[in-house]
Amino acid sequence: IQSFIKINKNFKLSPIVFNIYSNLHSNNQLNANKLVIWDCDGVLVDSEALLKQGEVEALSEAGFNVTIDDCVRLFSGVSPDKATENFLKEMGKPLPDGFFKQQIEGSMGLFRRR
Repeated sequence: IQSFIKINKNFKLSPIVFNIYSNLHSNNQLNANKLVIWDCDGVLVDSEALLKQGEVEALSEAGFNVTIDDCVRLFSGVSPDKATENFLKEMGKPLPDGFFKQQIEGSMGLFRRR
């Protein structure tokens, strides 16, 4: 990565990739790893489906009956503020307190189990 960045001066790592790279580099683990796979398009893990399932489960626990299609329409490709606005407009009630935190925690649990 360092060589690539030296050649491509305008290249920027995403914050997540940068943090992972920095942690590996600071712990001298870069040389210990022979291969790192970055699945950025969902080929190895369909992360979008697991995130949507996490949203459905979090909303179900709060008493809302929504489908994955509902969550795609309400939350995909928008900021949390816009998602909150979409949900209120369509469902007539605000998102439950702590929804985004619960959704992420639930999704991470799904990632670990699957």
